[in-house]
Amino acid sequence: MGALLIILVTVVLFTIAIKRAFSAMEYALDERTRQIEFMALHDDLTQLPNRAMFCKMVQQQIRECKRYQRIFSMLFIDLDGFKAVNDNLGHDAGDELLKQVAKRINTSIRDSDIASRLGGDEFVVLLPEVSGVEEHKHVDVIAGRILNTIAEAFEINGQVIHITASIGISCYPEHGDNEDELTKHADAAMYAAKESGKNSIQRYSAELHRQSFERRVLEADLNNALHNHEFEMFYQAKLDSQSVEVIGMEALIRWHHPNLGLVEPNDFIGIAEDTGLIIPIGKWVMETACRQNMQ
Repeated sequence: MGALLIILVTVVLFTIAIKRAFSAMEYALDERTRQIEFMALHDDLTQLPNRAMFCKMVQQQIRECKRYQRIFSMLFIDLDGFKAVNDNLGHDAGDELLKQVAKRINTSIRDSDIASRLGGDEFVVLLPEVSGVEEHKHVDVIAGRILNTIAEAFEINGQVIHITASIGISCYPEHGDNEDELTKHADAAMYAAKESGKNSIQRYSAELHRQSFERRVLEADLNNALHNHEFEMFYQAKLDSQSVEVIGMEALIRWHHPNLGLVEPNDFIGIAEDTGLIIPIGKWVMETACRQNMQ
């Protein structure tokens, strides 16, 4: 009888131990699944929602707004001068700066708003639950708050860093009825903010659409301009103010666009700088000026 009792107790204890082991395994598996899902939908560096998750949230917001006749806005945020931080202080400092920027953006928005990092130094914020004439006021206040908090000094590795941001705004359904259009138009407005002097806010408009289209056309054509020999050098004499003798010359680049005719440097140098084409173009200017000077 005693032996049977021992066997029964052993079986019960063994069963309990097996259940506990399976429960622990199940919990560990669930936790690992949650971690994998989180990693798939969040940015590793800032822990903000990534592009994939942001797209899903925008699409969900569009469905709700269509159903309840609501509107919402999107902010496209790009840091001004971030490349200089990476180049001068290194990528570790750049990563730390992005983490701090992400925290500041989160503290500048409402609980219902959603901030995301698309990649690089680009962030977006979804502003739901805004309506009517109040939309512009609420969105402008939040965007201004983000600009102000990013403009405050950062301290990274003992160094004080000052940067600013440019923000573009698009609104559903005025500026698009799908996630791609809204993001593209907010991005175009952000570029307009940069071109207007940076550290500013710009709303999308039809005029911006035209300017953005023209810029994309110039950007695409600029890629082929060197290969197609469309650049030409002009020289402006430099005179001695007293003797009026020529003491040098200034080399000036001009672009003979096949469709637009002569394009002034002010219209394409900025694009070349933004796209990195300024390096091969600058090399061509130096080589051509030196070769023609020898001739």
